[in-house]
Amino acid sequence: MAARKEGGGKEAALRAASALFYERGIPAVSVEQVAAEAGLTKRAVYYHFPTKADLVAAYLKAADEPAFSMLTGLTADVEPGLPTLRAAFDRLGPVLGAPTFRGCAFLRAARETKGGAEAATAHKERVREWFADQAKVAGLAEPDRIASALLLVLDGALSQATYAPSERAAAASKEAANAVLSLARRTD
Repeated sequence: MAARKEGGGKEAALRAASALFYERGIPAVSVEQVAAEAGLTKRAVYYHFPTKADLVAAYLKAADEPAFSMLTGLTADVEPGLPTLRAAFDRLGPVLGAPTFRGCAFLRAARETKGGAEAATAHKERVREWFADQAKVAGLAEPDRIASALLLVLDGALSQATYAPSERAAAASKEAANAVLSLARRTD
């Protein structure tokens, strides 16, 4: 067994599960592997997470804020509204091209597990609402429709970058997002 990691057993198990699930995929990782990586016994992991599904749910809950912050952080230095919407896609390339990028944890979880769809839906709705808020600030008509289109573009880029060159996915998403935004009508 590996040496016990810093923090409590629950936190150690969650850190280990998060790293392993993202790197290898949820179905490919056993509770035994999580326990070994965390420096815990399998029983200790099950004490904190009675089922693997509970561990997956905790992993996705913990991934929500960092994933959302990564997206909003791409535009932290940009004026809200249309500049923010454009910058989100202009600056997506390095994220997609990072050596550790394995795709969207939420899309993967929705595809790989029964319980993943609920967490993915909640996270994606949070992103869609952020896009809608930016579209409202920009004074665009039908901000919810624009937000849904931009989320589709973002998810397409995240998905494509898992099997195609990230530069191509980033360029295509930027082009598609700009097309969506150029077709959007202003409310004024």
